[in-house]
Amino acid sequence: MAPTRGVSLRKNELPHAPDGAPATVVFEGRPLSAKVGEPLSVTLLAHGIDIASRSVKYHRPRGAFCMVGTCGQCWMRVDDVPNRAACTTPVRSGLTATRENAFPSADHDLFRAADYAFPDGLDHHKLGTTPLTPLNTIIGSTARQMAGLGTLSSQVPPPAPKVGQISADALVIGGGPAGLAAARALAQAGHGVLLVERRRALGGQILNGLFGDDAELVGLANRCLAALSPERSAAFTHTVALGAYPRAGGLPEILLRRHYGTPEEQLWVARARTIVFATGGYEQALLFGNNDLPGHYGARALARLVVVRGISVGARVAIVEDQRAVETADRLEQALTKLGLKVRRVRGHGEQAERVMFANGNSRIKSLRLSRGEQAEEIKVDAVASALPVAPAFELPSQAGCAIRYSRLDGGFAVETTDTATDRPGIFAAGELTGAKSAAAAMKDGANAGAAAARWLEEAGR
Repeated sequence: MAPTRGVSLRKNELPHAPDGAPATVVFEGRPLSAKVGEPLSVTLLAHGIDIASRSVKYHRPRGAFCMVGTCGQCWMRVDDVPNRAACTTPVRSGLTATRENAFPSADHDLFRAADYAFPDGLDHHKLGTTPLTPLNTIIGSTARQMAGLGTLSSQVPPPAPKVGQISADALVIGGGPAGLAAARALAQAGHGVLLVERRRALGGQILNGLFGDDAELVGLANRCLAALSPERSAAFTHTVALGAYPRAGGLPEILLRRHYGTPEEQLWVARARTIVFATGGYEQALLFGNNDLPGHYGARALARLVVVRGISVGARVAIVEDQRAVETADRLEQALTKLGLKVRRVRGHGEQAERVMFANGNSRIKSLRLSRGEQAEEIKVDAVASALPVAPAFELPSQAGCAIRYSRLDGGFAVETTDTATDRPGIFAAGELTGAKSAAAAMKDGANAGAAAARWLEEAGR
């Protein structure tokens, strides 16, 4: 007998969508059926609500892109708190949400006219600098009303949590393939490990639903947790590493914010004898005209939506790919085709390379204009997935004093390593943080980093 669904299929929900306890959220005064624990963005997309926000300057419609809280495309006012990422806000019954920075609504925003009133661009550095002071006052006041990111909450802020201290032999930051493999290698070598992951579950890109044929990757999180000693190790999920601070006579201290945005929020200062950074990276958007329209997703984000969450983004999907992300594009195409979607690969490399020039649509992408040499083509699409190498999340290792290098192919600054060792003794880095890698390669890199960190601890202890 098939299990009873907690919520009936919604407008944009596919039959394979996971079950969940029913909940009701209030979105801009309208009750919406939801599932407890699912991201708020998933609830809205399941009901066909594509516009998540409006851009600050020109009030262009924006939709969810990364689905992991790093791009700022889906910030909303949730429970009277402004600027919360809807893609990482879990649903509970009674949650209230509204979109910000729009008049009279995000669906029909009159301030959108600013984009057409200034066809050559709006230079905000010169705005309100006329010789007439009264006119400048009016312009400034109007600009403040049109721009911004919401108003302050009316709630009394909770008291700041007390700051605790925690120590371990090794601190591993990042719970994706590289971080999990590093933590496991360290634990198997007999060391106490503190594993930190900003999401609510371990796995990183393994959770995208694209690795079902790779048992080694799928089972990595469980193998890692089984290796961690309950007495000497811990795994902190839903924990963000806020910064690295110098410490006399040792490696930098790392300030951790655990259970952020919840009543259970905690602050910890973590100290370790060795640190492995495995912070991964950020999905990038292919550059083309109107690429900020709703319907454009990172490839991994689209997989999370369609493959894992069972949300329909339409019947026609274009995957635009870079030569260093072909595996991601291959896996996504296979998964979407298996679900009955029509997939068009747009390859930006090779002899038959195509270039995306422009996206057409008002509130979401409807078609793409492509070029191949002198030839032009327009294809109808319901969604676009950018399969590009992620931009390395280098900020925390840089704060810790690790050398970084700019790499155009990697889409940003990557941490420099020699056999996973950084130029800071005792600090190691692995995975996509050091450059574009497949999930399997990141896992191998993490295992090497964990083994190198274990050897460092053993040599330092002699």
